[in-house]
Amino acid sequence: MTIRTLVVDDSDYMRQMLVMMLKKITIQEIFQASSGAEALQILHTQPIELVLLDCVMPKEDGFHVLKAIRANPNTAKLPVILVTGHADGEIIAKAKHPDTRADGIIAKPLSLATLEAKIRSVMTAHSRSR
Repeated sequence: MTIRTLVVDDSDYMRQMLVMMLKKITIQEIFQASSGAEALQILHTQPIELVLLDCVMPKEDGFHVLKAIRANPNTAKLPVILVTGHADGEIIAKAKHPDTRADGIIAKPLSLATLEAKIRSVMTAHSRSR
């Protein structure tokens, strides 16, 4: 798959794990951000096609970043998959909120098969909605 992907996670270990998994499913163009502010800067300068976004980060959590993505006309329709270690009802409700509208959610720890299936599903749905 040729998908310009942005991985956003405050944990170096988790970012590296996601990058490794993405490369195994042949996604090679991968950008990384360790904070919400860094992610938004990359989104303003790079033509990103998919974002994998950690929900729980210091300062700006994933929902704050996702809200900013949705509020910007240039990124409003960008596919975003939330990655979380806390897939409880509150997180799922926030992910479906009209101001955020995550395209998918994956719970940590995640498997390669789960990640690949979610990416394929989200990207297929995105291509149909264009």
